[in-house]
Amino acid sequence: MHTSPELTRARARRLIDAYLRPAVHGPCVALDVGALHVHGEPIGIAQAREGAYVPFAVGEAWGAAWDTTWFRLRGAVPREWAGQEVVARVGLGFKGQTGFGAEGLLWRGDEPVQGISPDHDTVMVARAARGREEVDLLVEAAANPAIDQRAESWPLLMPDPGGTPLLVLRRAELCVVHRDVEALVRDMELVLDMIRVLEPKRARTGALTEALRRACQLVDPEDLRESAAAARAPLDDALRTSGAPRRHRIVAQGHAHIDTAWLWPVRETRRKCARSFSTVLALMDEDPEFRFAASQMLHYAWMRDHYPSLYARIRERVAQGRWEVAGGMWVESDCNVASAESLVRQVLHGMLFAIEELHVQPRVGWLPDTFGFPGTLPQILAEAGMQSFMTQKISWNDTNAFPHSSFWWEGIDGSRVLTHMPPVATYNGDASPGEVLRSEIDFRDQGVSSRSLYLFGLGDGGGGPTREMLDSLHRLHDVDGLPLVDQGTTGDFFAHVAREDGERLATWSGELYLERHRGVLTSQARIKRDNRLAERLLREAETWSALRPDGLSGYPAVQLDEAWKLTLLHQFHDILPGSSIHLVYEEAARDHAHVHAVAHQAIDSALHAIAESVDTSDMVDPAVVFNAATAARTEVVDVEGTPRMVTVPGLGYAAVERAAPPADQHVQVTEHSMENELLRVTWDERGLLTGVHDKQARREVLQDGRRGNVLQLFRDHPTEYDAWEIDADDLRAYEELTACESIEVVERHPLRAAVRVVRRHGASTYTQTMVLRAGSRRIDVHTVVDWQETHRLLKVAFPVDVRAAQASYDAGFGHHRRPTHENTSWDAAQFEVPAHRFADLSEEGYGVALLNDSRHGYDVRGGVLRLTLLRAPTAPDPQADRGRHEFTYALLPHPGGLVQGGVVDEAERMDLPVRAVAASVRSGELPPSASLLRVESQGGAHVAVTAVKKAERGEALVVRLCEVGGGQGHALVAPRGTVKPAQRCDLLERPDGRRVEHVEDGVRVELAPFKLATLRFDSR
Repeated sequence: MHTSPELTRARARRLIDAYLRPAVHGPCVALDVGALHVHGEPIGIAQAREGAYVPFAVGEAWGAAWDTTWFRLRGAVPREWAGQEVVARVGLGFKGQTGFGAEGLLWRGDEPVQGISPDHDTVMVARAARGREEVDLLVEAAANPAIDQRAESWPLLMPDPGGTPLLVLRRAELCVVHRDVEALVRDMELVLDMIRVLEPKRARTGALTEALRRACQLVDPEDLRESAAAARAPLDDALRTSGAPRRHRIVAQGHAHIDTAWLWPVRETRRKCARSFSTVLALMDEDPEFRFAASQMLHYAWMRDHYPSLYARIRERVAQGRWEVAGGMWVESDCNVASAESLVRQVLHGMLFAIEELHVQPRVGWLPDTFGFPGTLPQILAEAGMQSFMTQKISWNDTNAFPHSSFWWEGIDGSRVLTHMPPVATYNGDASPGEVLRSEIDFRDQGVSSRSLYLFGLGDGGGGPTREMLDSLHRLHDVDGLPLVDQGTTGDFFAHVAREDGERLATWSGELYLERHRGVLTSQARIKRDNRLAERLLREAETWSALRPDGLSGYPAVQLDEAWKLTLLHQFHDILPGSSIHLVYEEAARDHAHVHAVAHQAIDSALHAIAESVDTSDMVDPAVVFNAATAARTEVVDVEGTPRMVTVPGLGYAAVERAAPPADQHVQVTEHSMENELLRVTWDERGLLTGVHDKQARREVLQDGRRGNVLQLFRDHPTEYDAWEIDADDLRAYEELTACESIEVVERHPLRAAVRVVRRHGASTYTQTMVLRAGSRRIDVHTVVDWQETHRLLKVAFPVDVRAAQASYDAGFGHHRRPTHENTSWDAAQFEVPAHRFADLSEEGYGVALLNDSRHGYDVRGGVLRLTLLRAPTAPDPQADRGRHEFTYALLPHPGGLVQGGVVDEAERMDLPVRAVAASVRSGELPPSASLLRVESQGGAHVAVTAVKKAERGEALVVRLCEVGGGQGHALVAPRGTVKPAQRCDLLERPDGRRVEHVEDGVRVELAPFKLATLRFDSR
């Protein structure tokens, strides 16, 4: 009798759900449960063992938000279970998927055994029980709130110590497990899934359906355990039917993507790592083919410091080659808001940890979930010893499908890394036939390469692979209708692709712009300002500490190392972008305040030490002024209320006293205008700019009849992912904030003038102070906003009379050039783009730049330069960005070109203003004015100093340079005092043999466009 395929599938589903799955476990006996409730911050295993446990029953409620309950589970294996496999089953009352709600870590003695989650709720007790074994377990259960990731409005998700319990303990028992029945369930589900995904291939699905029909006939619901083996036979035959010998191959690697913070605080992530990693190690004990990768060195450091026995087991698996240390960064960092030098520090600290602690050097850059990648990243990876790079995030593009899966990614300097984007477009693969097939179907380089990478395991909130996933991959190894599947490592995958396909792969040049998540360039503006300040202060702290007159002996290495690692932690790709819960930003604010304090202390100590060594014996009321930027410039400084004019050599100092300003440099201000020798700035009765006249160029900067410095308010209701997104349609209409409450000239000085404009709109207040200085082309707009909006976005617009098809955007170690038009869908998709300190629009001979001190989202269309200032999302943080904000942006008209027009130097000047220190009148060791480190650009190069620091290892001075203008030439580097032999290094500060020319007064190094050069001056 013929049975329809639909009826066969329905019958199989019924057998699985009603008979087979319930028969996997049983009989079962309850465990005795005791509970220790911990409110607030968690406690460790030692304290938990000594705690006073109270009786607790299955069905009782536990755990207010972010609290911890330790469950003590005790019992004995029944005597009649001897010879059978026994497991403990724990149900914490899970809500939501693994990693996004309650979780636990099971301890046996002082050893973490495995994580407890909806997908990891059974723990091995005995593979072949003797009977009467005593069972004594502890479960560290975290009451993490369950979260709907796509909810339009979210609760605040703050701790509620001792508050209303969120969860109910559902299960705590010992059970016999029947692996034959479990295997039949997996076989049947796998065949059902294959029939679904292979539906177009009628012959293959017909054979699978027939095997499923025969299996269903052989299942005896009244004697499941005895009939399971017979029922598996036809399914096993079907799954062992091999395909064609030449077909797509998949390298499957286990992974547990663990966000260092996101919908949970940082401290919870540390426990997530212990849960996920202990689960992985338990699975490795069972499955010798299992390979796993984990990428963030901070997570390993946490294991070393808080779970030493677990860390020791991880190191064993690393040494065996079964656990791959990928990525080599301290955390999986944001790459658009974090500075280029911060990305260097991510790989510096990460790689040194991997090499020294785990005894491996990662070769694969690993950023599966970061929100776009600058064209400076390939050089950073390559200079740190990573030849390849893996991500899948660009598959999230909302407009254009990225054309490659495997390709060479070429940076703006010409560095190349072999790059792969897993075609299944996830780092949380479930090992299903559908995903395996998609890995072949969506592979975009067919004919050029025939191999792709597949990452499987529960992730984002951790969890990792499951036993079911591993069983599935074993069954799918070589099955007709699917690609070949082998477990392996990402490193092996890239080695094969490079060797077999490298010469044929295409090259993608420049940034990997993510056509999505554009709102993260602005959300949570406070952390972006705190991060920028931390980067600047740490740069200064290192520079002046390394150049102290007492040498490197006074360098605060331990303090700065801690400060840098805190800064790097909060550059994680869900913290710095602004996409985490409120609790995360409270912690980040505290940590950043600590970093700022440490850096200030180091700066003050170093500057005073240098100032006290300067010869000021001929000075009256002296001060010593310091400059940490790359070029000498004239500055107006203020020491104890007294303005002074001073020229400071690059990375140097000058001792100065009161001096009259040069006669040709001054600022005049009237009711509606202010001007210096270069610019005349005018505004109307509403405080809007009506003109910016360039006296030297004899041209008007603003477009005819249009106003500048216009605040534009937009509705901001993304279709999804509130904190992440900006929808293009929301940017098509806006309201201009033109109503003015007051205009006041607040400063009239020959060297500086300032005008303050106050506006109110709704519940928000906008106070802007426009500043013009003598001898400067820069018009600063210092802004304070009391922001009380919801689902609104604020931009500032400057329509300028400059026409160019492309604009330039600062990328730290160079710049990106992006279209100012929408000719193609690729151009149109870049309606909000990242930049660090400036965006510039230049035509031949003239340009205008828009600089900033802590904003990152720009757009330039139709000659209008716009900078995004604030957002007001409600998810995942309903309080995001409300309150007081302070920032500065600046308009800079210039003669043309980023270098010739002074844009790069002015951005550096805005980022690193001079510092003045009052000094004793004394005869010091240093002359009244000098460079502590002299750097000169030669030829067509424009060289910036990006770091001056003590080496991470050894007594040496490290100087990092970058050519930032796009030219080729040399850099002359001369540290103060005796020039020690210099060596050129990689980013890990290891000499690499590249040529350095020693000249009479320093060393000279060749630099191509946008190239880095790291020099090491070892102490003699």
